This record gives sequence, structure tokens and C-alpha cells, in this order.
Amino acid sequence: MGQIHSSAVSDKVLVQNIVAALSEVHTVLGPGLTDTVYEEALALELGLRKFNIQRQAEISIVYKNVFIGRHSVSFLVEGRVMVEFQTEKIPIEVYQARLLAYLRAAQKRVALLVDFNVEDIKTGVKIAYLGQPKPKTERKRRGLDEETRVGDPPEEGPDGGEEE
Repeated sequence: MGQIHSSAVSDKVLVQNIVAALSEVHTVLGPGLTDTVYEEALALELGLRKFNIQRQAEISIVYKNVFIGRHSVSFLVEGRVMVEFQTEKIPIEVYQARLLAYLRAAQKRVALLVDFNVEDIKTGVKIAYLGQPKPKTERKRRGLDEETRVGDPPEEGPDGGEEE
């Protein structure tokens, strides 16, 4: 894949490419290593794939228009997608809530939560989306709230695209 430009690809395609990089790291290294090792490997893999990345990207936290602090995430890819490693053994719902808070604070739309200490990386990647409110009937049918959705990585169809 050549250089990826932020405006040239959709969030969905960008996420699929990041998940492919995560999968490659997991395939080569397997589970059980430290997050520092996975972070180094992922930085190398994303670089080989020509992604524009920021490591330990700082997010400004603003409350009622007043800066109150900073938080850093493991990676910010193409200035749009946050990647955070699951380092603590706390319920996944707590991490998901954190990701959504980070997305709001950073004014980003997509974040990935990654746990490399699993047998199949697809079970170790969760994606949080922050976007436009879904229509009320869609929210009820799919159990979504107004602006967030957390789920597994997109499945690739036979043509390499996401299955609908």
C-alpha cells in the first residue's frame, strides 16, 4: 500500500488497514509479550505500510471551554484514528467508556482498543465510533445510543471490502 492520505480514504478503510497491521504483528509475535514490545512492533509495521503515525499522542482535555489536562494514547494514525492498548485487567466496558471519552475530548471519530494477549487478534480488537446520531428506529433495532457504537473489527468480504 502506498502513502495513505487522511482525506483520501474513509474511516472504514483506514480501520481495516490498521487491523491488518495489528493482525500481522500478532501473527509474527503471538500473545504473551509486554505492551512495549507490541508498541514497537506496531510502530514498525505501520511505518512499513506508510501510515502517518504519532506515538503517545497527547489529547487536550477541555471542560466548559477550559483546558484541564492532557491524556496520551498509544497511537494516532493519519491524524484520525486513535489506537490504545488494553493494559489493565479491568472490564472491557470501562475501557470502551474511556475510549469514547477520549474520542469526545480529542474530537475524533474512531478509536481501536487492542489486547494482544489473546489467541485470535480479532477477539482482541474492539472499535469505538463517535459520530452522527442514528435515527431513533435504527438505535432501537440495533441497541445503539445516540452517538456511539462499540464493536468488533469490520469483517472483510470476498473482494477485501467490508461485508454489509
